[in-house]
Amino acid sequence: MSLTLTDTFDFAPSVGEVVLNSLSRIGIRGPMVQTAMLQMASQEANLMQVEWSNRGPNLWTVDEQTTQTIPGYATYAVDPSTIAVLEVTLGQGNPPDETEILLTSISRTEYMAYPNKRSQGRPTVYWYDILIAPTITLWPVPDQVYNLHFTRYRQQMDATLRNAAISKRPIAGSTPPALAWPPALLSTMRRCWRTSAPPRRSGPTASPPAATRRTRRSTCRQ
Repeated sequence: MSLTLTDTFDFAPSVGEVVLNSLSRIGIRGPMVQTAMLQMASQEANLMQVEWSNRGPNLWTVDEQTTQTIPGYATYAVDPSTIAVLEVTLGQGNPPDETEILLTSISRTEYMAYPNKRSQGRPTVYWYDILIAPTITLWPVPDQVYNLHFTRYRQQMDATLRNAAISKRPIAGSTPPALAWPPALLSTMRRCWRTSAPPRRSGPTASPPAATRRTRRSTCRQ
């Protein structure tokens, strides 16, 4: 019997679906899911994405940016979502028939050592200044209009839980297995559930005091 393939590649669960799946793996399903759990899950998902970004380039966040230089101007603004610039090239002519050269990265110290920072010509090096509003500074200062191309990796988009469940932003195909098992998320959810769940009863017993119920709810919110 031949195996029939789907020929589709549409599996891209939302952040909300991944969170609900994570909760089900620790036994929290359906009506047991609480608002505080979803709020913590959203926070943990964003913190985990920050950790991934800090570890190095994520392939799905690498793209190319292009801007044109202005004669006499050395410094150009970079999108604030940029974490790092990977490669920079300088093109002359009209794309795609332009001629490009690869620029060399220099440090702040090396740039400061140049005696004549206003010298004009075709740029050969660049300094990427990592600020809240980052910039790229070229040297020599462009003497004409060039096409400045640079490959960068950016921050990941926010992970959001809309209507307490579904996010419209799909996550990359390689991401769900890792996102489904964040240790901080699962441990937090497990602690929250254990402290907020009512005690098991072997027989008819009185409900726990109101103070105890308030303590459990406040623990879950932490």
